[in-house]
Amino acid sequence: MRFIASMFFIVPFTLILAACAPVQPPQPAPLNEEQLAILQQQMLELQRTQNDTKNKLDDSQAAIKSLSAKVRVLEERQAAMSRSRIETRPTTSVQGKPDKTSTPTSKKKTAKKKKKIRRQE
Repeated sequence: MRFIASMFFIVPFTLILAACAPVQPPQPAPLNEEQLAILQQQMLELQRTQNDTKNKLDDSQAAIKSLSAKVRVLEERQAAMSRSRIETRPTTSVQGKPDKTSTPTSKKKTAKKKKKIRRQE
């Protein structure tokens, strides 16, 4: 009976200790010179690719900034032109006729000549 009682206490306790113990991963084999040289070459290629990509990204961003500035200038120019068109239009009164104060009075009316029509007999 004592044997059975001690089994119920000792076995679970040892299992808990075994589960909590740190597990060390197996150590990788040391690299030889050839493998080191290959890994260095790969790393250098990746760095070159990264630098090329960064340069292309910088060029693209500069192009986007310059194009955005050009678009902004064109939009401002268009807005200024539309404002000037609105300012130069004659104002109309409530009845829909142009106000006489806003139209220039220096315009001369051209007299129309009547054309003589000859009748054929």
